[in-house]
Parts: sequence; C-alpha cells; structure tokens
Amino acid sequence: MSLLHLFGAMLHGVQSNALKAVNPASTTVLLGLLLPMALTLSEAQVELIRIALRLFCKSVHIMHCCSPHERQIDVSDLLIGFLDKIDAIVEMNLSDENKFDLWILFIESIPYLMKCHDRSALEAIFVQVGCFERLPHVLHMAQGLPSQDEAKTKLCIALVRALTAIMLGSVSKKEAFKDVLGYDGLKEAIEKTVVPREDLLASFLDMAVEGSISEGLSAICNTDVLLLLIRWIPSLSSYLQRWVGSRLSGTCVSGAHNCMLCCRSGMTGTILDVLRGAEHMDETATEYLISLLETLGSHSMTAVDLKKLISLFRPSSDGYQMPYT
Repeated sequence: MSLLHLFGAMLHGVQSNALKAVNPASTTVLLGLLLPMALTLSEAQVELIRIALRLFCKSVHIMHCCSPHERQIDVSDLLIGFLDKIDAIVEMNLSDENKFDLWILFIESIPYLMKCHDRSALEAIFVQVGCFERLPHVLHMAQGLPSQDEAKTKLCIALVRALTAIMLGSVSKKEAFKDVLGYDGLKEAIEKTVVPREDLLASFLDMAVEGSISEGLSAICNTDVLLLLIRWIPSLSSYLQRWVGSRLSGTCVSGAHNCMLCCRSGMTGTILDVLRGAEHMDETATEYLISLLETLGSHSMTAVDLKKLISLFRPSSDGYQMPYT
C-alpha cells in the first residue's frame, strides 16, 4: 500500500517524473495488483484495488496528454490491458459475490478514466480497442453465475453509467455504439441478466440527459435511450410502467428544445406503436403516453403517424376496442 501511495505521488508530481514512472514494467505490476490472488476479498484488498484502479486511470491520463515521442507505452495497450483484466475475472478462483464486486469496481472506474484533457480522443481510442463489444460481454459472463440479483443490478447500473461516460457529448460514439450493439441489444442483455427495477431504469434516464435526472437535469442529449424506454414499458411491471411513463412525460416536454428533439427522433410513431398493444398495459401508464403524444403531436406529426393514430380507433377483427378510445 505504501508503494502505491509513493507511485501515486510520482504521478501527481513533476511531469518528467510521471512520464518516467509510467512504463511497461510499472504498468504490468499495476495491472497485476488489480486482480487478487486470495480466494476471498478482504476490505483491505478492496481498498488496494480501488487505489490501483485510480492510479491506472491517472497513468492513462498522463500517457494520453503527453506527446507521442514521450510515451513509453501506448494508451491503446493500457486500455486493452484494462479490458483483459475484466474478462479474466470470470476465470478467477473467487466466490461469485467477489467476482461481482471486482466487475463493479472496474466498471465504476470508467467514468473517472474518461475525465481528462482531450476527452473525445480518449473516448475514440477506447472505442477502437473494442470497449463497446467487450464491456457488455460482462453481462453474458454474469448470466452464467448463480443468482446474485442485487449484485447483478448494481453491475448493470455501473455498465449503463460507464457507457454514458464513453459516449458523453459525442454523436460519433453514439452511432458507433448503435452499430456494434445498439440500445435494444443492451436491453436484451440486461433482461437476460436481471429483472429491471427502478434504479436501473433511472440510470437509462440519466443516460438520456447525460447527467442526473434526480438533480434536476432535463436537457435531452440522447433520444435513442428515450425511445428504448418507451418500447420497454409494456414488458415492465405495472408500477414501473407508471414510473417510466411519468418520468418520460415530464422530461420530453420540459421545453421547446426537448419537444423538437423528440419529434425529430420519431417518438410519436414509437408511442403509437406501443399503444397498439396497450391492452396489457397499466391504465395510468397509458394515460401518460397519450398525454405525451398530445403534446408532441401539437408540435409536429407526420402523415404516417396520423394514419397510425386514426387506425387505433378501429376495433380489432374480433371486435375488441382499446380502452383509451
């Protein structure tokens, strides 16, 4: 532990010393400290790993912000080593609980990893080394472990927040994510891992505003996430249907800019598609969606969406009439 603090002092000191400290040998030792050799994790080991992760992130920042000829190790090699350690956790001789603890520690460090000068370039390197393929793969590994619902939920939340940090403020990274996995692919992986609950869905709302909904942020930055939540509503419990419907109704119409973004994203059509199968939806949740549809429709509605709306008033072939008509 004392050596880690000494290494940290070098990283935070004079740049010339920091550049000498971050080299292939020190990186190998640092990455080695991230995975414990013991069968169980003690509090002291968890703290050591947390400090080692912090120092690893600082090492990445130093290498990323210096000129290429000053680097003793490439940033991409550091990030690949980080992802390799995440993959290696599943093979470790640890309890399932400790494996989840390690995964969560690693993935929760990613938002800090992305906080540096020239963030966009670091995000691009992380995407290039396959973070969008490899990070969601953690959920696939977690699915094979016995039930740890609380830990699995925390892992899913940490992953959503990590992906948010990687895509923060970047249209190109968001498009890259859609090409590699997509929001529906992420939803499917999460549903195979754990039953969604309120705090998990809240992390998606935070992804949509690239901040915290609970802190009053409401400027939409990612409409694809909101479309995903709308499509997700029918498969949720009645309580969560109402909760998501309420949050969407409040966020999407909080200002003309949000309304414009939602209309441009095709949200009215998505709502109409969900309402078509509303016989299995909570009545209050349906009302939230109809209210949202009214507000967005008053701003803009395509001819195709208008036809969809009119068709909802027609009874089905067996004479069933939607309750909201």
